[in-house]
Amino acid sequence: MNSKNILAIDIGGTHIKYAIVKFETLEIIYTGSFKTKLPSIKSDVEKIISSNKEKYNFNYVAIASMGVIDSSKKEVIYTNQKALVYKGTNFANLASKYNVKLTILNDANAAAIAENHYSKGIYKKNLTVTFGTGVGCGLINVFDTKQSNHFSGEIGYLKIARTNLDTYLSFSRFNSILLSKFEIETKDNNFIKKYFENELLRKTLKSYLYKVGDFLSNLAIYYNVNHIFVSGGISHLDPSIFNLLIDRFNKNLLNTPYKTTISKAMNLNNSGFIGACLFLKESV
Repeated sequence: MNSKNILAIDIGGTHIKYAIVKFETLEIIYTGSFKTKLPSIKSDVEKIISSNKEKYNFNYVAIASMGVIDSSKKEVIYTNQKALVYKGTNFANLASKYNVKLTILNDANAAAIAENHYSKGIYKKNLTVTFGTGVGCGLINVFDTKQSNHFSGEIGYLKIARTNLDTYLSFSRFNSILLSKFEIETKDNNFIKKYFENELLRKTLKSYLYKVGDFLSNLAIYYNVNHIFVSGGISHLDPSIFNLLIDRFNKNLLNTPYKTTISKAMNLNNSGFIGACLFLKESV
């Protein structure tokens, strides 16, 4: 097979993102995205493959996806209630149809693989927590991300404040709240300006980030890891805002024996792309 390029696809609850990635260097040379339509995810993935294959000359497709994934069968074996129509989707036939090597794994586990790779193994026990439409967790050296039951890191089902974690700390849901209350989202170009001008907006964001910091400090104690990487849409917050989360996390652990450190994911919201490519490269 020609190993020049990989088509990487990250299937989330809000968006499907894709990228052309150089096989050897993992350099991202092109990206695209569109809104996720749950009933047509597989056909949309096929359109991405068919419309880009000739132009970018790839023979590899690396998919990171929401849901519980059986990587050997290339199948989504479980989803939350909001995405039930996606459960049972199998991507295996696309490999033979388009003559490509295709792999798939859970998106949070993909992010964990990427962050562990780029941290060069300095954290013997680390986890990557992704805050997007839902909340996912990939763990390295705590337990195998490819466990036989496929459920490792599915923390979004945890019950908290009379709901589940996917809803309670969903960054996409939080942005919807900001849009409703303040007519702005964190991705908007003028967000920082409005943040410093609007006290209520600052309080709203601070409250959310404190909840995230509290949850992550609990994870640090529960898993006793060396480091936590924070990935997903939340990682694009300006450092002056993201540091509220870090300060809360550090304060919670101050008078404990736990010395876990925390940072944004090095690959920010591209961790899923990169981890999916690394997972694929291990299989060829």
